[in-house]
Amino acid sequence: MKSRLGDEPIVPMVWRQTGDQSSRPASEKDIREGVHLLYTNGLTKREYFAGLAMQGLIVLYKDYDPGDYAYLAICSTKAADALITELNKETI
Repeated sequence: MKSRLGDEPIVPMVWRQTGDQSSRPASEKDIREGVHLLYTNGLTKREYFAGLAMQGLIVLYKDYDPGDYAYLAICSTKAADALITELNKETI
């Protein structure tokens, strides 16, 4: 099954565990050796697109009541989903 664009991380990260509670970004050598690696996905493309849309909406509605930002969040998420749907369409 094809991966959905919105579920993919923007910048996947690989960390090397250096202790019980510590880690650092993995080097190419760490990745080649595959020792003590931790994978994190970070921000998804959907979350990123929604954040960009919300940023634009907040600027557009700068005098908007901050208590109503939940509505702007819903609109932003719908805009991100629409973009992802369009990007997932097969091109000819």
